[in-house]
Amino acid sequence: MPEISRLPPAAALAWLALLLAGCSTPSGPAQPSGPALSAADGTRLDACANGRCEVVVRAADQVPLPSGAGFRVQSVGADGVTIAVSRDVAVQTMCLAGCTQSQSAADDYFQLDPRASVEFGGRSISVEAVSGDTAKLSVLGA
Repeated sequence: MPEISRLPPAAALAWLALLLAGCSTPSGPAQPSGPALSAADGTRLDACANGRCEVVVRAADQVPLPSGAGFRVQSVGADGVTIAVSRDVAVQTMCLAGCTQSQSAADDYFQLDPRASVEFGGRSISVEAVSGDTAKLSVLGA
C-alpha cells in the first residue's frame, strides 16, 4: 500500500475514496440464500384444495384444504416451518417426529423441522425442503 503522506493531496484523496468505496453496502433488495425451490404445483396454493399437492410456500401464505380446513404458514427459516391452524377448525392433528406443537387462544401452531410432518385431518403435511425464506411442502392422504 502506498503511503498517503508521500502522495500529492489530490492523489491521496482519490486513493482514499477508492479504498472507502469497497466498504459500501450493496444496493437493492437482499437475495434469498440457497437455491430456488421447485415443486410439482409451484406456488399455486389452490392446488391443495383437493387434498393432494406439492407447493413452494413462504410466511403468510394461506394453504386451503378440503372441507374448509386449511393452514397459514407462520414462518419459514433454517430451523424449519411453523404452520398455524385456527382452533375453529375441528380436525384431528398429530405431531410426528421432528414436530413440536403449541397453542394460543386462537390457533394451534406446529413447528416442523426440515423433513418433518404433521397429520392433519387425515392428511400428512410434510416439509420436503427449506431454502432461505421458502419451503417445499407436500400434502398427501385422504
